Amino acid sequence: MKTTMLTASILLTTAVLWANTPNREIRPISGDWEQVITTTNPGTRSEGIQSRLRYRGRDIAAWFDSLVIGSLRFEHVAGVQIWDFDGYDRVGRAAGDTIDPVPVSPAELDRGWYEASPTMRKQGTPEHWIRASRDDLKLILDPDRLGEIAAHHRLTPIVSGGGMLLEPMR
Repeated sequence: MKTTMLTASILLTTAVLWANTPNREIRPISGDWEQVITTTNPGTRSEGIQSRLRYRGRDIAAWFDSLVIGSLRFEHVAGVQIWDFDGYDRVGRAAGDTIDPVPVSPAELDRGWYEASPTMRKQGTPEHWIRASRDDLKLILDPDRLGEIAAHHRLTPIVSGGGMLLEPMR
């Protein structure tokens, strides 16, 4: 009887732990970018998905509503419940950029960003720069300087209902 109860207890504990073990998948995006998808409470009615973007191995804070990385567009979705999707959702391919005949200026290169129309990219813009937007702010920027650029524009990280707030990238 004790052995049966012990075995049942071990099996139940294992099942509960297994059900609550998050699954993590890393999807390459472009260059130094990857998307980290974490499924919490897999197989339960409380299953949730968290999606974070990572640049050069570091999670980035959600400074912007929308990002275009390479040819892929991501939009930030703030989950409310633990079973909601939370984070950057890949929403499809972005329209190709039109190259503006006006070249990017040395001051813009030094600053690490410039304001841009939704599909215009200045001639000479470094290939690794990405498109980012939040509300009426539309930028093409150097991802190595995300935190600095966000501070310049007085942006605060988007906090989800689950309270996920990643340390800002410097």
